[in-house]
Amino acid sequence: TAAEFIAGNYSRPISAEDIAAYAGLSRSALYRGFRRLLGVSPQQLVITCRIDKASALLRDTDTPIAGVARSVGFEDPLYFSRAFKIAQGCSPSEYRLRAK
Repeated sequence: TAAEFIAGNYSRPISAEDIAAYAGLSRSALYRGFRRLLGVSPQQLVITCRIDKASALLRDTDTPIAGVARSVGFEDPLYFSRAFKIAQGCSPSEYRLRAK
């Protein structure tokens, strides 16, 4: 499924076209299906998957935050920090402090 593709490839750049091709759908059919079934866009599911994986790394390792960002597919650490704060309600460094 498209969700399995995302879960298996979250650490590399993934476009909606990549997901649609894997699922054998057009880009518009992919978006319609995601909205109908999950209530989010494919790219939002990619970000959610990346944030979930980053949360585990921040909790369970001492990997620097920039390294965590790169390892889960965020090329820009600043964008990672903003996306993380939106999703988790705190910065990656605050999350790490609370989790330990």
